Amino acid sequence: MKMSTLYVNGRIYTMDRNNTVYEAMVVEDGKIVKLGTTEELMAEKTADQALEDLKGCPVLPGICDCHVHMETTGAVMLAINATGKSKDELLAEVKEKAKDLAPGKWITGMGWNQDTWDGKFPSKEELDAVCPDHPVKLTRCCGHAFWCNSLALKLAGFNLDEVSTLDPQEYPVNEEGKLLGILIDGGCKLLEEALPAETKEDKIAHFKIAEKEALRLGITTIMNKGAGLVTASSPNCGRNAVAIEKELFEKEELKIRYYESLSGQDEYFDDCFEDGIQIDQCHGKFTLRSIKLFGDGAFGARSAWLTRDYRDQPGKRGFGILTDEEMIRLFKKADEKNVQISIHSIGDASIKQILDCYEIAFADSLHKDRRFCIEHCHLASDEDLARIISYNIIFSTQFLQLSLDMDVIPGILPDALLKRLYTWRTVVEKGVIVTNGSDSPCSTLSPFESLHTAVTRLSERGVNTFEEKPFKEALTRMQALRAYTTTAAYSMYKEDELGSLECGKLADFIVTDKDYFTCTDEEIAKIRVLRTYIGGELCYRAE
Repeated sequence: MKMSTLYVNGRIYTMDRNNTVYEAMVVEDGKIVKLGTTEELMAEKTADQALEDLKGCPVLPGICDCHVHMETTGAVMLAINATGKSKDELLAEVKEKAKDLAPGKWITGMGWNQDTWDGKFPSKEELDAVCPDHPVKLTRCCGHAFWCNSLALKLAGFNLDEVSTLDPQEYPVNEEGKLLGILIDGGCKLLEEALPAETKEDKIAHFKIAEKEALRLGITTIMNKGAGLVTASSPNCGRNAVAIEKELFEKEELKIRYYESLSGQDEYFDDCFEDGIQIDQCHGKFTLRSIKLFGDGAFGARSAWLTRDYRDQPGKRGFGILTDEEMIRLFKKADEKNVQISIHSIGDASIKQILDCYEIAFADSLHKDRRFCIEHCHLASDEDLARIISYNIIFSTQFLQLSLDMDVIPGILPDALLKRLYTWRTVVEKGVIVTNGSDSPCSTLSPFESLHTAVTRLSERGVNTFEEKPFKEALTRMQALRAYTTTAAYSMYKEDELGSLECGKLADFIVTDKDYFTCTDEEIAKIRVLRTYIGGELCYRAE
């Protein structure tokens, strides 16, 4: 017997090609089967059909977060949240946390940003002063640097008594030439390996708490960019993460749809696609058909690879993570298995390297429909943007990153690069496929805070520190929302199933308290999700 529900008296924004708005819809067995006026569909209502009155509330397609790290998001929610805290506040929290722990227990957290303090990386000695008996690892807000105390570094095998001979780009040093206590990108690897292994129960708790928050915010699908990744250097992270995800889906303990990208440097990559890509497994909720690679680091860690010097660090331009040969090999390896490629790239030098390697690796199939994604893609040059358009490469951005960078980025990047930072309107109007994600836990999962930044070009404080009005790169509301819906679905090969509320598509939708399309700009960030549905199933209801 078909399960059928009629939803009436709403404002249903379908996000179809004509941006049609309806009052009512019918959902049967998880799919939308009819759309129309309340009067029309009430006239056709059957006795066994459930009825839900939307009471004039707006309805939007379910949100797809196109770049998130779910397990790490959950882990950070249970650890120290350093976001927005001063250095003194964070040190005080570490000190307080240590009081309740037996000696030797690790203290972890995420979210600090030295650019909002004094612009200088903090030191191990500062952590030692408040917490000498517990190893401490605090991840920077970007996820590309660790701040550690001496005990953590010693447990990872570092010699703190001698002048360091390690690469200062990944292992910064103090005035004496000894390790400062900061590890960047590849430098994080030894510390990660020293961390105590999390239990399966820990990991399950992380996935579940992250999903609870995502459902509250209206997220119905996620593109998990790197199974089990903590940083770009995380070893052996994918196999266990994927196994846990599948187990939770089979037990129907996860509701959100997962489109998984496996870490390309993980050993699991060599055998996980032996039988081909994995599509719509686990009750149709889990797909694994992509890998995640890293081209460079991040602005805040000064490891994003630029063609010009950092403003505050003359002579430094960041660095690439893969050689051309390594990148080309991985591109070909994935493509031969029909595996989609997503690669992190922030600096303009890194974007150029990726496109150069793309042209070499795929010289005989440059225009194949491989839905290649460049993640972040913050500083593409005009020449490289033309190549992105030509090869139909997906521009996977994070609107909220502009808000997070606003107060500090003018002091980091030279003027010549600031002029082409986060050029969203330009790339959309040139026909580039733009998707949006949170990169949580590097920033909040909140889609409406992100959409507010996209359409206003303002930080959460309502300022823009490096552009003058009118903000020509601000998006329209429709352009911004499509990056979370229709183009997001396309980037997952799901455009015929998700992204819009049309007959035959899956009934993934949200009901909100304010109308995204008619409320004031200031109200967008405050929009509250009242209900979240996935495949017609109510997965969240606001209290």
